[in-house]
Amino acid sequence: MNPEQSKTNILELSKYIVVLSLILNVFAFFFSLMTSNDLISISLNFSFLVLGLIYFKLTSNTERHSSFMISQVFVIIPAIMTMFNNYLFMNQFYENAIAYSIIFLLTPLTFQLYYKFLISIQYLVERPKLDSSTLQSNNVELPGCSMMIATRNEPFDVCKLTFDSANNLSYPNHKKEIIIVDNSDLAHPDLNKWKNYVEEHQNLNNGTTYKFIHRNSTVGFKPKNLDIGMEHVSQPYVMLLDADSTLLPNTLNDVMPHFIKDPKLGFASFLIKGTNFTSGYFAKIGCISQNLLRYTMNLIGKTGFVIFQGHNSIWSKQTLEKIGPWLEEHKGEPMIVEDVAASMRCYFKGFYGKSIWIDSGEWVPTSLKECESMWMRWTYGNLQITHKYFSKIINSNHITFKEKLDIFNQMFSFTTVLTPIFSILGVLLYKDSYFWLYYVLLLNIPSIINVIGNIFKQPSDKSFIKNLINGYVAFFVMNSFITWVSAKAVFNYVTGKSQGWKPTGKKANDSESIMENIKRYKGLTFASVLAMGIATFMVYYHLENSFQPEVGITLVLLNALYYINLFLNMIIFGNEKQSEEEVIEELSIASC
Repeated sequence: MNPEQSKTNILELSKYIVVLSLILNVFAFFFSLMTSNDLISISLNFSFLVLGLIYFKLTSNTERHSSFMISQVFVIIPAIMTMFNNYLFMNQFYENAIAYSIIFLLTPLTFQLYYKFLISIQYLVERPKLDSSTLQSNNVELPGCSMMIATRNEPFDVCKLTFDSANNLSYPNHKKEIIIVDNSDLAHPDLNKWKNYVEEHQNLNNGTTYKFIHRNSTVGFKPKNLDIGMEHVSQPYVMLLDADSTLLPNTLNDVMPHFIKDPKLGFASFLIKGTNFTSGYFAKIGCISQNLLRYTMNLIGKTGFVIFQGHNSIWSKQTLEKIGPWLEEHKGEPMIVEDVAASMRCYFKGFYGKSIWIDSGEWVPTSLKECESMWMRWTYGNLQITHKYFSKIINSNHITFKEKLDIFNQMFSFTTVLTPIFSILGVLLYKDSYFWLYYVLLLNIPSIINVIGNIFKQPSDKSFIKNLINGYVAFFVMNSFITWVSAKAVFNYVTGKSQGWKPTGKKANDSESIMENIKRYKGLTFASVLAMGIATFMVYYHLENSFQPEVGITLVLLNALYYINLFLNMIIFGNEKQSEEEVIEELSIASC
């Protein structure tokens, strides 16, 4: 037996030993609850976490672009904090088997929350910049790039903005190709205008290739459009854009050298920023919230797993051919987050993604209804990914240890839906309210740090109070709504209800009243009013019966804060609508 084969056999044996140890560890923990031995239970809890991390390490590839030190920091600190957390609570609930079981089952979640905490700290201190070491050399011939825009029932002015942004990139004309794949309804008023605009450019004969492809079907949603577009791609690289994407003129010159440097680079993801912040207060707050989300995704990708975010990215055509079609099914229905699925398959095939710190633009939702549609789709699709790829990700030897932790942090981001559950338990179970409050605070620590970061990363001439208020509304009020609709998506997935796919609206609509939104979100309204009513009763109870009422009242109000924020969405955003823009060109990244 050669040394390489021997090494492989030892590795496989180690995996089986760790898996067996994990199974025995779980049984031993629950058996230890009957022995009333606090030390044994705590030790088994600790070993459960360590064994899980060891298995991740054994099944992972060597480090790619993350330093060994960074990987260890993102493992050791959350692990230590998790065990310290569990030790404190197990001591508090001495010999309480039910409490011990809950703490044990929450161990992976606790680790994830401390992992998110580290990512938030990274956001505060990191200031990434465009890597100048890979910028174009005079002696290097840069390859051509096709730009694909998938559209459906979009306003012509918005599509034109994106088309012009791509068409005006500073790059040789003969190396550019723009492909539009549209499946708008035939009755859509802007379809012919959009088609004619592209065809007018075809007649210019300026060296750039232009193609407009229309299909009269919604089968397969956006992924089917992308697959059709791929059949017409003639360049070795493909930039994917949404109908509201905008680019800086030098984007291709700055990004393409990264592919020349490393043929294993599957895709490059730009930094995406919301550009429609003048479209109303909801859009302004949405830009603050979503810009932070996009920034964090790029930041994670700097040292770990890079998520393709659906648009504003460039792919190697070779990689796309290796990973298969965009349209992928799970349980008989299309995967509605084809972007994340493609990222996974890219890594499975031995390629990888890279975060590129060059600004690009997108439009964020401008109303509660549009925000709900987007987050329902994202959360539902995330669950599809988790369900389909969980085992394959754990056992993939093409993915590094740090990348696996990043993937599971992303896949289980829907755990934020536990916030309303922990909050109401903290209000009702007043004797243990500090326990539930602790987890509510853990779930919200990233939001607290984001508010701080938003204040200090704004221009110095901006009002501190305004930045504080806008940060709170973005990361607490709006986030409470996002958590609520994500919980609905989880319910839909668990009960087998199909999600469907609907593009985010980009056209100004008539304003809706607060009462109309309260009727639309009657479940949300009922839950928040009921929780606030229970909290009011508990405040009265503590005033009448507690030895230290101020402590009990504080715990109740902090636990109830989620539901207060939830109801504030109706008050703050109930009348919001997208405003009509006079100069739509001002909503591009070049104007921001």
